[in-house]
Amino acid sequence: AGSQCELCVAGMYQSGVGMWSPADNCTLCGPGTYQTGLGRTAAGQCDACRAGTFQTGTGMPSRWNCSLCPAGTYLSATGMVSVANCTLCPEGTFQTGQGLAQLGDCSLCQAGTFQTGSGAVSPGQCSLCAVGMYQPLLGQVSPSNCTLCDRGTFQTGYGMPAASNCSLCRAGTFQTGTGLTAASDCVLCRIGTFQTGLGLTDPDNCTLCAGGTFQTGLGMALAANCTPCGPGTYQTGLGRTAAGQCDACRAGTFQTGTGMPSRWNCS
Repeated sequence: AGSQCELCVAGMYQSGVGMWSPADNCTLCGPGTYQTGLGRTAAGQCDACRAGTFQTGTGMPSRWNCSLCPAGTYLSATGMVSVANCTLCPEGTFQTGQGLAQLGDCSLCQAGTFQTGSGAVSPGQCSLCAVGMYQPLLGQVSPSNCTLCDRGTFQTGYGMPAASNCSLCRAGTFQTGTGLTAASDCVLCRIGTFQTGLGLTDPDNCTLCAGGTFQTGLGMALAANCTPCGPGTYQTGLGRTAAGQCDACRAGTFQTGTGMPSRWNCS
């Protein structure tokens, strides 16, 4: 009996007739491919490694011989032959898995962060916006995408995603600058004034204490913080800063009340 014809093994093919040696006549499937069956007859029967993978060798018998693109990359084409074919995820993104097939598999850095490099492999590589700033968008690529907190506010934390994370300066204060990082950056209203609102932006927002009163402290939040001039005195001006600025009723008159704004209040 004659010898049997043998099938070329997986990972190979053979397109001719009358071949005598598997080592010499069966052709290895090329890089970027594999082939699982026996007795294949054409290079076109070698299967391309799927998207997200590559394969540098020849004669591979299984799709598991295709290597996964590393974290931080993707690869949308099939049949690729080198890790250099894997594309880095762009700035503003990261990618934690292996073997990803498309740009959409790269995750956007979250609001409050940015990322200046490509090929990031974890969300920890997205940089936090600095204190005094916020950033509401996904996938930002530069610290210039972080927005300074507005006048009249401050912000003490890193990586804030919204303007609402900027805290309003308290009553009795104002703040003319942007991007402030502490409550102490809010300026106290001067003595002789008060201020009842939040998040105010101008020293003119501080109200002068009324006639008949004075005020000796900084950063007062209520009209009640203005002290009435005592009995026997009056005071006609605004924004007075000391009890000594209350005028005594003239000789021959008296005054029993407090907080009087005119000499005519002296009886």
